[in-house]
Amino acid sequence: MAVFATAIFLCFSTDAFAQSYASVRGKIRDRYNHAVDSIEIRVEGEQILLTTDSSGTFSFETSPGKKRISFRDVRSMIRYHIAVREVILSAADKKYLSVIMSEFELLVEIGDNADDPTGLPDRPAFQILPIDPKEVRNMPSPKIDIESKLEMMGAIKNNELSSQYRVRGGNFDENLIYVNDVEIYRPFLIRSGQQEGLGFVNPNLADVVAFSTGGFESRYGDKMSSVLDVKYKSPYKFHGSAEVGLISANFHLEGSSVNKSDSSQPGRFSYLLAARRFAIRYVLNSLDVSGNYQPDFHDVQGLFAYEFNNRLKVSFLYNVASNKYRFIPETRETSFGTVQTVLRLRVAFEGRELTEYLTALGALTLEHKPSSKLRFKYIFTGFGSRESEVFDVEGGYWLSDVNTNFGNEGFNEVVFDRGVGTNFRHARNYLEARVLAMEQRGEWFPGQSFKHHISWGLRAQNQVISDEITEWNGVDSAGYFEIVEHIRSQLRLDNYQYKAFIQDQWSVNGKGSNRIIAGSRAVYNTLNGQFFMSPRVQFVYDPSSAQAPTDLESEEYRKWEKRRYQLRIATGLYHQPAFYREMRAHDGSLNTSIAAQTSAHFMCGGDYRFEAWGRPFKFYGELYYKYLDNLIPFEIDNVRVRYYPNNPGIGYAYGIDLRVNGEFIRNVDSWMSLGLLNTKEDITGDGQGYVNRPTNQLFTFAMYFQDELPINPTYKVHVNFVYGSGLHIGPPGSLVNRTAFTAPAYNRVDLGFSKLISFRSIEEYNDRLAIQSFWISVEIFNLFQRSNTVSYTWIKDVYNTQFAVPNFLSARLLNVRMIGTF
Repeated sequence: MAVFATAIFLCFSTDAFAQSYASVRGKIRDRYNHAVDSIEIRVEGEQILLTTDSSGTFSFETSPGKKRISFRDVRSMIRYHIAVREVILSAADKKYLSVIMSEFELLVEIGDNADDPTGLPDRPAFQILPIDPKEVRNMPSPKIDIESKLEMMGAIKNNELSSQYRVRGGNFDENLIYVNDVEIYRPFLIRSGQQEGLGFVNPNLADVVAFSTGGFESRYGDKMSSVLDVKYKSPYKFHGSAEVGLISANFHLEGSSVNKSDSSQPGRFSYLLAARRFAIRYVLNSLDVSGNYQPDFHDVQGLFAYEFNNRLKVSFLYNVASNKYRFIPETRETSFGTVQTVLRLRVAFEGRELTEYLTALGALTLEHKPSSKLRFKYIFTGFGSRESEVFDVEGGYWLSDVNTNFGNEGFNEVVFDRGVGTNFRHARNYLEARVLAMEQRGEWFPGQSFKHHISWGLRAQNQVISDEITEWNGVDSAGYFEIVEHIRSQLRLDNYQYKAFIQDQWSVNGKGSNRIIAGSRAVYNTLNGQFFMSPRVQFVYDPSSAQAPTDLESEEYRKWEKRRYQLRIATGLYHQPAFYREMRAHDGSLNTSIAAQTSAHFMCGGDYRFEAWGRPFKFYGELYYKYLDNLIPFEIDNVRVRYYPNNPGIGYAYGIDLRVNGEFIRNVDSWMSLGLLNTKEDITGDGQGYVNRPTNQLFTFAMYFQDELPINPTYKVHVNFVYGSGLHIGPPGSLVNRTAFTAPAYNRVDLGFSKLISFRSIEEYNDRLAIQSFWISVEIFNLFQRSNTVSYTWIKDVYNTQFAVPNFLSARLLNVRMIGTF
């Protein structure tokens, strides 16, 4: 064995000594840390010419010596000036270049480092966490959208079947999602994760994904908790992928037209096309309720763009999603309680459920660049949703005590029935929603110093919602029949909102390392006549930049680059005017006069880049406090949020978020995040003072860990681990007791094994339709068979005592996915 190892070592050593060339690799980003594609890289005097793809990365090999490298934007709508850098390379040298190019000025900043950074660059704005879409596709999870992976980035989720998430004490409705500056909406009537389908953002189309958990800028809209900002790709050559799995199938194409004047350059027209199908019948069959599940979600999404010249560009983003959930329940058996007292609920069902959601979004965007310092964007958006809930379900139930005596022959068998009854659920609910919006945005760099970056926007929005509700729930138990809830109403909402924002980002010193971002939003709501302003300020302080050595080739610069840190503070007001669900009470009535909810953010944080075990890492930390006013109380049942719009209140939330990412295993990025939270509210008229909010989750921890075989890195292991302490729950329809009890903690581990097969190198790859790589993954969901509780069914016994019967999420399952790229 020793002889074999020595032989291998000598082979590699001989090869290393024989090298007479130097290798150069790196990544190109813009001033907002977005990857930049279509940048031509040329080494003067040599036959080296390459162009960056959507990831902005590049690599090449060249002879030793002094090299002059140029970076040039090759798109028809040029955004960056030509930049040139000289580097000195030695034989067998390995150089990493980090290139930052500017859109509006003749500027390029290039730093070099022997090691590739972790992939999370310094952020110019407050608490914007970049997310690599490629990593999202690798994570083992039942859902393959971007939204369901945000629990690794500071969001909170307690339902692997849902794409909805909570941030710092807020609920699902308090989060903004943008794709190419277009605000994204979701269906209104979804009750459970089983019915939901996939989130909007398609990882195959995403280029840059950034997530902010608070303190975000004025250019983002009117929600209280978070913003997910996604930029789709601008493809310059043909590429595609196809994925098949036990629960999902995906297909995407991207490319551009032929440039007749220069075939080596992309044409003026580019396209993105994608289709997804998500059918989780295999997963749902592991739930407590057995029956005939027929879920079917599929969507088609795309982005078309045409550049008339270097000043004018038009694009069209569209999405059509169809989601049908058919379910014929048959039986259910759930055991719960303590070691000494175990109860068992057995249910026999009759009837069926049918929910359908059809949503469509289209957005036409016109970009005009009159000069190198001025840019305009005009966005016309239309969104429509047609939704229906039809169900008639009768469930006869037996609530029984179970024998817990291990030495008894009747162990784990029913001793006696303490409750027998029947639940009746009936609904005929139909909702149609339409949102139309017109928006104008602009960017301007005044003066010659480029220290100021002024942004503004104007938006007019109309939302029309028609909702027909016929729903009742009844219980036949303990000798009597009781109607628990009855709703019958026809509602129509027609509302106009006018919005505007302006902000300035300016550099405090010449290097731009210390920045202030100050601005404000203004909103007028015609439905209740409310007008409000939302001022917001962020300050980024980079003390390490003043210590930067001027010689980029020196060892001092390399050491400085590995030990950078930044500090940030932010404050501002975040108003959230009621959209629709916040206005609707439990009896089906609308409170249209309700004022916008308000959150005042106070945050302080920073990040620190360091080395450990000779590998790069980055640490993030943030303290926050949020004062909440005009709160609309709510309760959560699975993913359904039901509001009490007639009982506003006040509240607060404070906590700390910590996160570290880096190469725990060399050349493989992993990360861990930890959150501590305390959020409470005081509801007017309930006589209780401050109580826990339904989203008060004291402790959360998430980890994504990767490893690979050292002798063959194409074999990888991916581990997701999520833990969240118990949420506060209570019986439905009770404002006072909404959070009287605490649910069990959420604990889940997903494991994946993957193998990547590459059929040809990038240099050999051309535009022919040929398979470039093949990726296969075997995944084990819920590895430790954790029975996580998502909600409760409330049952009464003969003594009129109410019991909370847990509804569990999915059990351990095996999944297989295969992805081919071409």
